[in-house]
Amino acid sequence: MVRLDLNVESLQAHQVVADMIPNPLRTHLTNAAESSGCRVVDGFGMLVNQRVISVNYWKGVEVDPAVMRDRVREVLEM
Repeated sequence: MVRLDLNVESLQAHQVVADMIPNPLRTHLTNAAESSGCRVVDGFGMLVNQRVISVNYWKGVEVDPAVMRDRVREVLEM
């Protein structure tokens, strides 16, 4: 496993931490950030929303984000 050269002890509650890794949902970074009281944005939500936008752009089909979220979880076996 590769970890960022980041001192997670420097994280502070007023910060927002974004992790682009969609799977696993919880990473060392997101766990440390959450423990420090940071607002955490995980990669799973970004992946789901990119898929929703892509299907609409390429196929012209509106997709319910909740349905896409469930399908992505199923595909990733989460």
